[in-house]
Amino acid sequence: KNMKLFVIFAEQGEVVKEKMKKLDLKEAYIDPVGTLQEKFGVNGFPITIIVDKNAQRLKKIEGYSSENIKVIEKLLDTLKN
Repeated sequence: KNMKLFVIFAEQGEVVKEKMKKLDLKEAYIDPVGTLQEKFGVNGFPITIIVDKNAQRLKKIEGYSSENIKVIEKLLDTLKN
């Protein structure tokens, strides 16, 4: 299946430009008023939300840890097949 990574920043301006450069991102979405954060129930950062093609949330993973990375990789592998 085709997948796309969407990176959403709550910040604006130079902060976003610096982070995009550091992460080697070509595109990102800016959400300073929290519209997407509210839609997906974002309460803190970092957060990974996996959604389907209809923008329905499949999984929400809060925080950054090696265990969370394993959960994300397993879910993405399942979705690819």
